[in-house]
Amino acid sequence: QDWAMTQCNLGIAYYDRLIGDKADNLEMAIASYKAALEVRTRKAFPQDWA
Repeated sequence: QDWAMTQCNLGIAYYDRLIGDKADNLEMAIASYKAALEVRTRKAFPQDWA
């Protein structure tokens, strides 16, 4: 659960990143969000999906 939150925060950081290519940063953000969702599934955390 902590790992998933870290991945989510990393996604936010990549989304807000001012340096580097914007498209690359967005791809990294999306990858981080997807990684978080591998752990925080609807079945495992239904209260977070309400």
